[in-house]
Amino acid sequence: MKSEEEVLVSLANDVSGFIIMCSEKDAEFLTNPHNDRNIEEYMRVFTLAFAFGFRGAFLRVVNIAEENGRADELLENMKGCAHNFPLVEKWVEEFISQIKDEELKILSQQFWKEKKEKFEKEGFSYANLFGFA
Repeated sequence: MKSEEEVLVSLANDVSGFIIMCSEKDAEFLTNPHNDRNIEEYMRVFTLAFAFGFRGAFLRVVNIAEENGRADELLENMKGCAHNFPLVEKWVEEFISQIKDEELKILSQQFWKEKKEKFEKEGFSYANLFGFA
């Protein structure tokens, strides 16, 4: 079992790994949180982090929402996106298109293609997106 310190280091590394994939705007969201962002920005980064398996980044978004008194709003909006595949697909494809490292972009495209194939078989839900189903 990992110690608390090991878990925290792992989560921080997870955030750093996700930031490598991010646009400047998304990286700024995670590294310099402000309360003036709209809830869709929270939802988009939240969804992208978990879609690609970056649990530390996902938790960072939740933490930012809590710090800014927006956690309930985030959870409420999550319900609205839970079965909205066209919106999630748009966010993911835009995210992938802005990845600067070509190899990382290709790997992300392959990863997303595999997830989409799973959705075609099992249907889309946040549980499937996050790998819980």
